[in-house]
Amino acid sequence: MLAVLLSAAIQKRLLDRKFAIPIIALCILLIVIKWQSFIGRLFIWKICLENTGQYWFSGTGSNTFNYWYSNWQHDYFLAHPGWTHFHKLADCPSHPYNEFLNIFVEYGIIGLAVLLAAFVLPAIKWRQSVRDWQLAVHAGLMTFFVFSMVYDPFTSFLARFVFAVHIGVLLVPRQQVLRLCWLILFVVLGYTTVSKEMARSKANTDWETGELLSITDPAQAEVFFNKAEPVLFRNRFFAESHSRNLLSLDTNQALRYLYLNIHLNQYQSHMMIAGVYQLKNIRPVAVKHFTEAHYIIPNRFIPMYHLYLLAKDAKDSSQAEYWRKKVRNTPVKIPSKQIEYIKLQMGL
Repeated sequence: MLAVLLSAAIQKRLLDRKFAIPIIALCILLIVIKWQSFIGRLFIWKICLENTGQYWFSGTGSNTFNYWYSNWQHDYFLAHPGWTHFHKLADCPSHPYNEFLNIFVEYGIIGLAVLLAAFVLPAIKWRQSVRDWQLAVHAGLMTFFVFSMVYDPFTSFLARFVFAVHIGVLLVPRQQVLRLCWLILFVVLGYTTVSKEMARSKANTDWETGELLSITDPAQAEVFFNKAEPVLFRNRFFAESHSRNLLSLDTNQALRYLYLNIHLNQYQSHMMIAGVYQLKNIRPVAVKHFTEAHYIIPNRFIPMYHLYLLAKDAKDSSQAEYWRKKVRNTPVKIPSKQIEYIKLQMGL
């Protein structure tokens, strides 16, 4: 809504002080309505800023937010066991919900400065735009800017390409040589985008085929998963499917995959590893990994339920009661039949 309003204002040349007042009022209203979500996102900033000390200049590396933030949030909850505002947090610890924070964590102050410059430099000259298409491009950049404040659009290669085209259209100089350079860059980026999308499409087809075959022929399914692996290895859902198929073939190989794949969602990884050791009746290791999963996302009921069942099977009444109280005292963010079932089984 905010992006549409600002984009329309730019195209109609209405972005002045009078228009700024209702925009600010709308922002405040949205914060008030989604107050818990707002606090939860500030909490993500707090944890990131506390842990990026040694990475502030050049960042942790490309596509590493998922891995590092999961560990940071886990360590924070381990150090603050009395923190009770879990219901304000998002259930998925793999998204920063802000592109500027994502860029700062992965590329440091250098990457953040480049991204801000990409937004600020074209914005300085938007009032000098005399053609409708120029205003439309500025409006598109404003949409990117607003979207970046509430999510991380540049994790998509296609979004990065579209953004680069917007910048290039506005800043391309008049000199013929530099125009030619920009044209070459545009063609290269376009070819790369199309080829990546085609490769991703084929990999997704292999993934779907592997999932279907995993029910009847896990060995053949592994062939298709391995074909898709080079393209989709950063996709945590693909990693989950692949590791589940590996479990039916070779438990040790599956565990090795789960331990080493830093792009797999850490919560899912610990849950799956714990499940393997639970099946093997190696209770201490299963408890360890279920507990790790609990500290990554403390408001998830499934790890607590498994820990309760393990304690109950071991006839450890004190631990069973501890996890029973945890479930009872954890606020329900989104009611579901799964949570109702868990509470029913625990007599709550």
